[in-house]
Amino acid sequence: MHTVAQTLQHLERAILQRHLHIVAVVDHSGSAHEAGLKLRPTKLVIFGNPALGTKLMQMNQQAGLGLPLKMLVWEDAEHRVWLGYTDPAVFAQRYDISPSAQPILLMTKALHAIAAQAAGG
Repeated sequence: MHTVAQTLQHLERAILQRHLHIVAVVDHSGSAHEAGLKLRPTKLVIFGNPALGTKLMQMNQQAGLGLPLKMLVWEDAEHRVWLGYTDPAVFAQRYDISPSAQPILLMTKALHAIAAQAAGG
């Protein structure tokens, strides 16, 4: 089993290997600690592909509210590490884009592959 830090490294590598751009890594647990609060390790990776994102925004500019893509890595109460993301079908529904639109299909395939690689190391 990997730690959050190890999973984060695997995730960043999987993203960069696909020539995607990492916009930011948000350390939610670190911010909680700075505020005097406790939160198990929790990191959000924000990343994307401007060409693909633009195609989605050309279909509905409000899709920009959900872009760039995000993946969350966190540790639960039993010290298991999880990696999650919003299914692109939900994204498509939220912004009234066909779930069979090419950018949605590409996002689905990429997110699944990235998550599988990150989880497997």
